[in-house]
Amino acid sequence: MLPLEARLMPFVYTKHADMRIKQRDLSASQIEQAVLQPGRVMPSFARRLLAQKEFSGRILEVVYRQEGETTIILTAYWLEEV
Repeated sequence: MLPLEARLMPFVYTKHADMRIKQRDLSASQIEQAVLQPGRVMPSFARRLLAQKEFSGRILEVVYRQEGETTIILTAYWLEEV
């Protein structure tokens, strides 16, 4: 179970993120879990972060940024095997 403060963290999804989540058959639960309990986090450009988490042998990558206490979800996708 997540700590109380993690469960209370507000998430805001951009319109782009909402559209891509539906197209890619992702759930808000998976995305929020990847941000709150990532396997790996990497910095990106423009204050963005990339969180990666494995689900059933696949890696979900979530692009987001923090604005104070709020987490802004920009997009999310499954990483393809190379």
